[in-house]
Amino acid sequence: MISDSMFQSLSDAMNTGDPVVIKDAEENARKINGVSKLVVIKSFKDKKINIIEHNDEKAHRFRMIKPMIATQDCLMCHANQNEGDVIGTKALGNNVSELLSMIMLCGE
Repeated sequence: MISDSMFQSLSDAMNTGDPVVIKDAEENARKINGVSKLVVIKSFKDKKINIIEHNDEKAHRFRMIKPMIATQDCLMCHANQNEGDVIGTKALGNNVSELLSMIMLCGE
């Protein structure tokens, strides 16, 4: 629950496109009790899709983070951005075990 909440807070901050807001959200997330490590999403800097993988005794999960890069059309709503800026991220998370189960069912 902490992880989901922290991820949502960081995503909301990143969607503002404001480096100060993003930095504040990162610093606040690092102060949460129970957070031992915070890996800052690289998509804002390198403009590439990044995969975050997590494997524990409950599940093998991954999250794909895809940057949303501003086009000329975006600038009407995001006036403080420039074309080519990362204005947000899209996240897709999956449980590998569940995906494999679904694939196996489809193959029957």
